[in-house]
Amino acid sequence: MRPCDVRQADSSKSYEAEDDDTELFLDSKPASLREVLLSLALPLYLPMLLLFFAFAMLTPVVPLFAASLGASPRGVGVVVAARAFGAFAATLPAGEAVSRLGPRQATLVGAAVYSLSCLWGWTSSDLFTLALSRALAGAGYALYSLAQQTHVRLHCPVSLRGRVLATVGGTFRISSTLGPLAGGAIAQRVGFRAVFGVQMLASLPALPLIAAFMRPPQGTIHAAAERKPGMAELLLFVKANQKLVFVAWVATLLMAVVRSVRDLLVPLGAAAAGMSRAGTGAVLALSYASDTLVFPLGGFMMDRRGCWLAGGTACALMGLGLAVMALGGPGSLVAASVIMGIGNGFSSGIVMALGSDCAPSHCAGPVLATFNFVNAAGGVLGPLVIGAIASTSLGAGADASAMIAVAGALWWLFCLPRPQRLASAAAAQG
Repeated sequence: MRPCDVRQADSSKSYEAEDDDTELFLDSKPASLREVLLSLALPLYLPMLLLFFAFAMLTPVVPLFAASLGASPRGVGVVVAARAFGAFAATLPAGEAVSRLGPRQATLVGAAVYSLSCLWGWTSSDLFTLALSRALAGAGYALYSLAQQTHVRLHCPVSLRGRVLATVGGTFRISSTLGPLAGGAIAQRVGFRAVFGVQMLASLPALPLIAAFMRPPQGTIHAAAERKPGMAELLLFVKANQKLVFVAWVATLLMAVVRSVRDLLVPLGAAAAGMSRAGTGAVLALSYASDTLVFPLGGFMMDRRGCWLAGGTACALMGLGLAVMALGGPGSLVAASVIMGIGNGFSSGIVMALGSDCAPSHCAGPVLATFNFVNAAGGVLGPLVIGAIASTSLGAGADASAMIAVAGALWWLFCLPRPQRLASAAAAQG
């Protein structure tokens, strides 16, 4: 069992056996990390690289575009939060969709919806339409992300899951390094709307790659991979593991809030410092490049020591970066962006890993959906609350975010169970 593995305690359903690697990997020789990564390169990593690149192009653009349409810092926060709200609203239906359609079809639908949101954003002419297009983008992203997580859950041995999902997070970070640079440069030279058009063109090639290369897991004979779980099974799982699930959900919520404020505060801080659109994109790209440097270490830490240590380290470093941002000035902003990027890198794939470990094979999609739901809720709350505080002072918004990050670090380090406590805690709930 992985350090942060949470297993079903209801012996009447025999759920514990369903998380055994041998259920989905029946070969006598265990799959190596290299073999698993290569098997996922075309159906998972390459389409994800394209979609995340398109996704990241708007990171420096949406706050500035909303401001150019007359939005206050509070209004900018609402527009930034609209994507997370769309993901929040779509997450639980996405779990049902993955259960009914399967990971492959759900991935295709999610990617197509996201591409359509780019077209809608391209034609938006007011804040309301822009916010709706971002909400649709969030819904498409939620379905795509959940389907891909379920695909990994069925393909990846537990002993390698942290590093495989950290590579998913690393793919996001590589794309998020290049995307803001491209988005900021296009906005500087052509204008905000052009970024949406280029974003749509960049996302479209992912669809034929998914259609051609994503397949059901080979060697799967367990009925859990094909059964269509319902709400009753999800509720049974949560009831049997309520204490551990509550701790994991709170950890996910705090992490999501802390992560979400970077994409709000960095563009606002860059605008306050008088940076150009391209300069804003460069600062965000530097922050995401810092993520990329440490994401393998985050995956290794999750596999070897546990999610608790990686999550606590991530929140502590992001809190430090936010405290530095509160000092004000271009130099502090750049330093804060780098520190927050390093901290976020340690959390690469951590919500996916924690959710995957909590999800038994028979109910993977719906259980993962609950974690994505909580994660999306944090993505909504962060920009809304911090955007409101930043309306009075950008420094106050950074300070408030830093305090949330400290709370998150303490929760991950001291509340999330250690490996030796998980087995006994789960058994006590049986």
